[in-house]
Amino acid sequence: EEPQALAHGNLGEADLGLIAKVLDRLPLGAGVPHGELARVRQAKLPAGVDGLIVRPEPNPQNENNALVSVYWAGDEQRDAVMAELLQLVLADPFYTRLRTEQQLGYIVSAQADRVGLVARFSLVIQSSTKAPDALLQAVDAFLEGFRAELASLGE
Repeated sequence: EEPQALAHGNLGEADLGLIAKVLDRLPLGAGVPHGELARVRQAKLPAGVDGLIVRPEPNPQNENNALVSVYWAGDEQRDAVMAELLQLVLADPFYTRLRTEQQLGYIVSAQADRVGLVARFSLVIQSSTKAPDALLQAVDAFLEGFRAELASLGE
């Protein structure tokens, strides 16, 4: 049976051809040796240490950049609740400042969820005008300014 994929978005025939070529090179299907399967690698950084991974865009005509800034909260129920509460408080101001006021990107969002049992909080920006390092600086500046707003909410 041929592998199938759903492509969603503003894609042309050339884009679909590129996607098909990439999919054709992937080791899909049964019987693939374990060592050839793609893996997601994780590393635990010390508290307060940043890690920035920049990956090149396979389509040179795509002028978009993206930043996914992830903050791991922990594996306790309280951690998940705090991440969800942070999303509720932060999502609208994050969107308003970075999307509406600064016009950094078309997609600007804040999301709390879990990966397995570990809660996380993610800030996402897709931009055709700024590179990932500039998007990260904008996120850091927003968070620094938002810290005072959080403090004013009290316990």
